[in-house]
This record gives sequence, structure tokens and C-alpha cells, in this order.
Amino acid sequence: MAAPAECGFPAGTTLSYAGRATTSVLGVQEVVGDPMSFKAANIYITRDVVTYGEQRARLVCAIYVDDAGFVEVTPLPSGPRTPFPTPQGLPSLDIPDSTAPPEG
Repeated sequence: MAAPAECGFPAGTTLSYAGRATTSVLGVQEVVGDPMSFKAANIYITRDVVTYGEQRARLVCAIYVDDAGFVEVTPLPSGPRTPFPTPQGLPSLDIPDSTAPPEG
């Protein structure tokens, strides 16, 4: 599976995750507690470090479900992070199968 063009990832980028969730549930939000981190999004995470503009990092692309056209691409946070719980009232999500990198 490839990330959609809206993410702007280089052609052929391998993903370690592709599915619907919230960035807070996955622990990949840029700012812990950001209200957007509790919104449902189609999320794509690169397996390897890629070049994106002037950045070289593993990237997280979140295409928000209820905010048409809002796409956020951020570096994958480094170091251990604790997922922030999703508040009550978030509709249940159908989470497609994700893929894990070969090294786990």
C-alpha cells in the first residue's frame, strides 16, 4: 500500500503503518494534548527516513476525516512516547490492517 499523493511522500516510499486512527492513540502526535490529535484521520507512517522538503526523518501523514482537505505531515516523534488516551465520545473507527516493518 502506498500513501496518497496528498502526503507528498517520495515515490516508492515504504510504510510501516497505514490505517484509520487518531494520532494520540498511536502516540505520534506532534504536540501532546493538541485537539487535532483526538480527531479521526487516515494515518500513514514511513518505515524509513525520507527527504521531505528540507527535512530528513520518518514521517507521519494524517489526513483528517471530518476536516475535508486538512492534511498534516510531521516528523515521527523520537524517543519513547506514551499514547494519550482518546476522549470519550469519539466515534468508533474501522481500522484497516496495518503493516509492520520487517524488523518489527
